[in-house]
Amino acid sequence: MTSRWLLLFVSTTALAAEPTFFIRTRNARVQKAPGPTGEVLVLLQPGAKVTWQGPDVANPRWHKVTTEKGEGFVLRAALSETAPQKELTVRDGGAPVDVEAFVSSGAGVRAFTEAATSYSKEKVYFSAYDQLLVSEAIAKSVTDTRLAAHARDAGLEVVVGGAP
Repeated sequence: MTSRWLLLFVSTTALAAEPTFFIRTRNARVQKAPGPTGEVLVLLQPGAKVTWQGPDVANPRWHKVTTEKGEGFVLRAALSETAPQKELTVRDGGAPVDVEAFVSSGAGVRAFTEAATSYSKEKVYFSAYDQLLVSEAIAKSVTDTRLAAHARDAGLEVVVGGAP
């Protein structure tokens, strides 16, 4: 008799547990209501944990979650069942490298040193080099606010750049 009660308790406890999901997109908007015009409760960053409560019945692209700031709705595309990978693996079987450490080291922009500039001109790669410089300038000009404005203008849901 005791084992039946224990089995029943374990089964109902397992069913009652709500799964933990992770935010996989930058500036994921958790809103009071589902849809593109909902009031933003909090912006979450990749790796933030949320308790998943399921899709909204009327708009299943939006899922109800619980965060440290309360309950709200987030786009399903912003959720992942697994934590995002936070490391890069170097070539040739090297040791893993933390992404944030790599970015802050400046290794991603070392190509624009004086030596790289003179080498590119010496080897007549200046066209590709100039294209990289222009691409970098364009990329720096794209802000979350500009992305949100473009999404609104195109009739898309604003998922980045909304005010919290």
